Amino acid sequence: MEVRPTSRVFALQRERPDFDGSEEKQAEAFMEEKTPIPTAEPDVRVNVRIRNEHPFIVVERIRVISASTAGVVHLGNCRTVEAESRVKHIRQFLTPPE
Repeated sequence: MEVRPTSRVFALQRERPDFDGSEEKQAEAFMEEKTPIPTAEPDVRVNVRIRNEHPFIVVERIRVISASTAGVVHLGNCRTVEAESRVKHIRQFLTPPE
C-alpha cells in the first residue's frame, strides 16, 4: 500500500485589492518549482521479533477534527507514505502590521 498526497498552494493577500496581472506569472513560477524535498533513507535494518496474541486492533470510535491540505488520516499498517506540501503565502500591507 502506498499513500502519496501532494499539494501546492499560492496565496496572495493584499490590503487593497489592486492587481496588475503579474501575479499569474508568480503563481505559475511557484507551481513549476521542481526543487526536490529531501527524503529520509529507509536503509536502516532492525531485527525485530513480533508476537501477536491478538492480531487485530479494535477501536470503538475515532474522532477526526480536521485534516489539512494533502493531509492523511490513516488507520492500520502501511508500507509507504510520502507527503509533500509547499505553500507560498504573500501578504502585502499598505502599512506594516504592528
